[in-house]
Amino acid sequence: METEFLSFENPATGVKFGEVKITSAAEVNQAMDEMRRAFPVWSSKPLAERIRILRKFQNLLIEQRDEITNILNQDCGKSRQDGLIELFVTVDMISQFCGQAPKWLKRKRVSSGLYLFKKGIVEHRPHGVVAVIAPWNYPLILALPPVLAALLAGNTVVLKPSEVTAATGVLIERLIQSIPELTPFVRVVHGDGKVGAALTQAKPDFIYVTGSTPTGKKVLQAAAEYLIPVSIELGGKDATIVLDDANIDAAARWGVWGAFFNAGQSCVSVERVYVVESKYDEFLERVLHYTKEFQSGYSNELNSPYSMGPITDPRQVNVIETHLEDALSKGARILTGGKKQDMFYDPIVI
Repeated sequence: METEFLSFENPATGVKFGEVKITSAAEVNQAMDEMRRAFPVWSSKPLAERIRILRKFQNLLIEQRDEITNILNQDCGKSRQDGLIELFVTVDMISQFCGQAPKWLKRKRVSSGLYLFKKGIVEHRPHGVVAVIAPWNYPLILALPPVLAALLAGNTVVLKPSEVTAATGVLIERLIQSIPELTPFVRVVHGDGKVGAALTQAKPDFIYVTGSTPTGKKVLQAAAEYLIPVSIELGGKDATIVLDDANIDAAARWGVWGAFFNAGQSCVSVERVYVVESKYDEFLERVLHYTKEFQSGYSNELNSPYSMGPITDPRQVNVIETHLEDALSKGARILTGGKKQDMFYDPIVI
């Protein structure tokens, strides 16, 4: 069989900056088998030892911050500042996990209810091998915390990063391989939905997926065949609601930020706003004011002058255009913003 590769392409510039071999179905099965064999070793380690190893990984993330933000900048087009936010929220989540794990995983006595002369105990046990399927919009923070939480609980992990941001997936793999005590217990597989399907077919003991609603449906349908438990976090259609007593300037400022941070590519981004009629004109004026302050563009410098970068996934450009055409055909008006060039948009208010 011919070897296939995924190219790394900067969405802001169109420049290709690397590639990775696509994992075959046979290699996915091999990764799953390796993690099954490794599970008894990792799960038998005391929690304190697992925490110590993950703390080493946390320190590595801090040490490698320049490389990490550089890869996120090239892979997603987001600014180095936004990449740093993604990194340090990830670092903070690791602190939260490690600090709370002894409490979360502690064996607990509970009431036995109507069963007299019996003891009720809650004991948390790892599933086994956890498959983590991660998205492209935040390829670090939506991949590493679920991987590390699963490890902390005693599971081994197979991670499939998004094919859209494959360079970040390779970076994660390299970082994990930099910690010898962690390397035997995590595998990273690379590719598109076919690789994700192969991962589900390999029958992990638990699946954690973050992505679109269509992706979530496919994973749920495939997992149901084998009764594999699944945790899914999908996209939303989130609203801001502005009432009479609201601070209109603050609502507008943070509503705009919530809509356009990361070029709007967030599962919790503001996509619609409901405003009481008496405050509508004032709110709209402030929204337009703050929206016009948002500048789209790309820079590799540590201090980027731009508020938002490009659309990361080319398929999303078609989604945006379809939404706009539909809205305009139904009487909507574009008040500011629009397509700038290639993968860039200036923030749009309709």
